[in-house]
Amino acid sequence: MNLISKIKQLIKAKYDSLYNNPRLKNNFLNAVPFWSGAFITGVTAVLYANLFSWAEEGTHYLYSQAPWLFFIITPFCFLLALCLVHYFAEYARGSGIPQVTAAIELTNPKHNYKVNKLLNLKVLFIKVISSLVMVLGGWLAGRPYHTDICNHF
Repeated sequence: MNLISKIKQLIKAKYDSLYNNPRLKNNFLNAVPFWSGAFITGVTAVLYANLFSWAEEGTHYLYSQAPWLFFIITPFCFLLALCLVHYFAEYARGSGIPQVTAAIELTNPKHNYKVNKLLNLKVLFIKVISSLVMVLGGWLAGRPYHTDICNHF
């Protein structure tokens, strides 16, 4: 907590030193939410990529230990991911891109309840967990690169 208060004091001191230029101060205040959003988005993207990397490493480890085990693990992981989505967050199905597109089109006060069903933390959490379970079981998550597919044929 001491480090956070020192950072706050440093930021406040820098902000207070801008008293001579109110336009710069106003622009700074307008930019802070965007900088914060960009930082949070970047950290989340890196964490998300690392989670999938760890799931892939787990898949490789399981395969190196007993390749025959995938006859059991793959269907089990598929059923587990399917049950997670079906019982906990029905709207976590699919890739998510059509969901976000539909939510953007429905953004008005009359349809807020629909947007909340499509995009909420529960849906996000179940989507990430079920995708990780699928990758751990050896399934693909997302769209494969077209060039990779063409190079295999």
